[in-house]
Amino acid sequence: PLCFANAGAGFTLTLDEVEGILDHLVATEGNPEVVQFSGGEPSIHPQIVPMMRAAKARHIRHVMLNTNGKRIAHDDAFLADLAEVRPSVYFQFDGFAEDTYQTIRGEPDILEEKLRALDRLATIGLGVVLVPAIERGVNLHEVGAIVKFALQHPAVRGITFQPAFHAGRHGAHDPLQRLTIPDIVQALEEQTDGLL
Repeated sequence: PLCFANAGAGFTLTLDEVEGILDHLVATEGNPEVVQFSGGEPSIHPQIVPMMRAAKARHIRHVMLNTNGKRIAHDDAFLADLAEVRPSVYFQFDGFAEDTYQTIRGEPDILEEKLRALDRLATIGLGVVLVPAIERGVNLHEVGAIVKFALQHPAVRGITFQPAFHAGRHGAHDPLQRLTIPDIVQALEEQTDGLL
């Protein structure tokens, strides 16, 4: 429900188009710092590895792959490609409860697959930034557990908490009750036993 992957038909860039975009970025910025491959789910694009290689070949410092981790959990050849290309992995990770994943992703049983993907990324030494989409009444109570987990997992280098953005396909909501970054900071303080 919150993911662009379920937004319906869109368009798919070709490798030539991505190379043109990258060339334009380099021409206008000189030494760009970051390119993030996002989507939908970019790991399913048949040319995602050549696209990441194209960004690396242009000396873009941080080539990021925004992913749900499903392909990483099961595809040995893709994992080997990631070990060679070495992107930063921006990893969708909303918590630990089945209800959380049912509400946010429509997939209540996905946690085991995510944990497998993280463990596999650790085996190749790739750094991961966990990216939890946080929703009031859904998984705000899990932010402390996410931090504690992240501190223990060898692949995790950071966390980017993203308050759910209520727009477009998202259901009815009261804008005065939306979750804010200060709400998350307060919850982190309350849930981390004085760590934060």
